[in-house]
Amino acid sequence: MGRQSREKRAKRGVDRQGRSARAALSALRSSDEVIFSAAPARGTGPARPHAGRAGFGKGEAEAQHARLSEYEDMRRRELASMYKPVLELACDYERLLCRITFVLGHSPASDCLDRSLRDLMTDAFESLFLARTTITGGYWTAPVVLLRRAFETVCLMQYLALCPEKAAQWDAGREIKNAEIRKFLDKHPLGEREEGLKAGYRFFSSGAHVNRDFVPIRRLGDGNQFTLGAIAMPDLFHVTTCVSHLLGLWFWLTAVVGYHWKETISRSDRDFGRDYLRVAQRVAPLRGELRKAAERLKREEVDRVGRGDSKAHTDK
Repeated sequence: MGRQSREKRAKRGVDRQGRSARAALSALRSSDEVIFSAAPARGTGPARPHAGRAGFGKGEAEAQHARLSEYEDMRRRELASMYKPVLELACDYERLLCRITFVLGHSPASDCLDRSLRDLMTDAFESLFLARTTITGGYWTAPVVLLRRAFETVCLMQYLALCPEKAAQWDAGREIKNAEIRKFLDKHPLGEREEGLKAGYRFFSSGAHVNRDFVPIRRLGDGNQFTLGAIAMPDLFHVTTCVSHLLGLWFWLTAVVGYHWKETISRSDRDFGRDYLRVAQRVAPLRGELRKAAERLKREEVDRVGRGDSKAHTDK
């Protein structure tokens, strides 16, 4: 089969995946009451008058603690179904990084830069892997903190790869501020635009710091009697935003790693380049659908609450 035929088949595959993603993401709606199951636990509905210690106490609290993992599993089943094409793509990237790791595991590091980048790659993988599991687990704050960690790690990786003389300084403990890295990458021909990096940094920093917009309103005691873990219904605008950033960071990390070790990888895993491109070409169309879904969810939320500033972080 010729090259053009292979490219046409690959494009048809991407088009089919794009249609599947559009169908899945177009089903997302902000009406959480319809989409999500109420956590099957006593004491999560409207508050009732307390009569002494009747109806609550140590026994009920311990029972709720025992069910925290149940609530997480329930949210994971629901969100995994709704965001299936996104999560499948994230898992494809995880598998690509596993392949790179095996290649590097059979090839000794050549210098300080090589060792540092291997450690940072592993660190970024850990952050993104856990970000996926916390997003699908229905958590609000943890994914953003993990995504910020991954963002700063990948920024540093690209900086060191393009400015290798800085690796020894970083390895010795010198802090390299993200602002310095962003300015360098903006000016380098193989870097990234500072405008886009700043936008990502602002989002991740807002979520990683304790400010009102990123601390959900739980209404504990004002209608809700238990609000820990994943018991609250997920906010789809926030979930959609997080999974879009997740894919963007996977795309960036794998591009940095694949380019830096391209010769080492190609000698040991000849199919990697082909498989990498098949995964990478699915990211932009899918993130485009995620942006459309996020905009729609935001409009629906604004319409639902009847005001121009939606409280997306408020638990229903």
